[in-house]
Amino acid sequence: MRQCRGIQFEPLDGEELSLRLKYLPEIVDDFFGREWALQFCGPDAAQILAERLKPVEIGNLRVSLRDCYTSLFASVDPGVLSRLPSSSAGRISVQLADRYVPPDFWLSRDVAPP
Repeated sequence: MRQCRGIQFEPLDGEELSLRLKYLPEIVDDFFGREWALQFCGPDAAQILAERLKPVEIGNLRVSLRDCYTSLFASVDPGVLSRLPSSSAGRISVQLADRYVPPDFWLSRDVAPP
């Protein structure tokens, strides 16, 4: 086992990784899908995964949450009135989603010891 900056790394070969994943159907489900998890982890996996959302359901949930939060933000945030005139001879309101700017850079650090 190797340690770097307080983080321990344990190299595993494919066989050892498979042995460990055999008892973690949630991880197999997340990365390889439900059918793989059921086949690879055995009949007990079906019981463990029965209450979990399927990827399609997660996608639908994310869309619903986005719509819900968009509606909520629109109701409590009046927007910023722009100084630019709109076509209706008034000022236009810039909504929260249009004011958010994702970062254009990411901080990256090496994790190798000096």
